[in-house]
Amino acid sequence: MVTQKILVTGCAGFIGSHTCEYLLKRGDQVLGIDNLNDYYDVERKKENLTVLMKYKNFEFRKEDICNTNSISEWKPDRDRNLLLAEVRDCTISGPRNPVVVCFTSLLSSLTAISSPHPFCFLSTTHNLP
Repeated sequence: MVTQKILVTGCAGFIGSHTCEYLLKRGDQVLGIDNLNDYYDVERKKENLTVLMKYKNFEFRKEDICNTNSISEWKPDRDRNLLLAEVRDCTISGPRNPVVVCFTSLLSSLTAISSPHPFCFLSTTHNLP
């Protein structure tokens, strides 16, 4: 099997960390990006990262996907990108509009990878306005 360079955003969360671990065990190179926000227990996210950091084919960057150059610098394979967005429950008047965060992260990622190829965009958001 050919290994891939795969970008996973939200890599410290439940879905992201398990997805990363699957890809790492498969032998892929994974760049994980996460801002480690406090949507849920940050210590749990750090525990997830501890597991991932044991793999030599994993690289972690603590960044907000809405404001990063890491994607274009790392240059993941253009047809293998997993964009996993966690957005906290909040209203339009809240600190960060969840719709804006989702679309900003999606657009910034697509712009950075300049990819016409398919990708996977998942969100654990369950309360969009």
